[in-house]
Amino acid sequence: MTYPSSNSVPTTRPPPCYTCTPAIDLGTLPSPDMLRQAFTEGPLEDGQIRKGFLYFEQPLRTDDHVTLKVKLVDGATGEPVGSMSVPFDVL
Repeated sequence: MTYPSSNSVPTTRPPPCYTCTPAIDLGTLPSPDMLRQAFTEGPLEDGQIRKGFLYFEQPLRTDDHVTLKVKLVDGATGEPVGSMSVPFDVL
């Protein structure tokens, strides 16, 4: 998606939010509710399903993309069995 800019050159970044609450007013992060809904850490048993949210530190303002990298290991032996990379666009 492209957004208009002040110099008529389209950009892929949205314009700044001038009505948003500043970060200093957000209170302590992560909030108790965020922690309650977070994806829990630890091994999964065979057939187990786990749901939750992933929370990331604020990326650098110069980052357009970030990648979550996960190493998969056998829970019993600790031996690597695979890996996963999930790219995200920073908006």
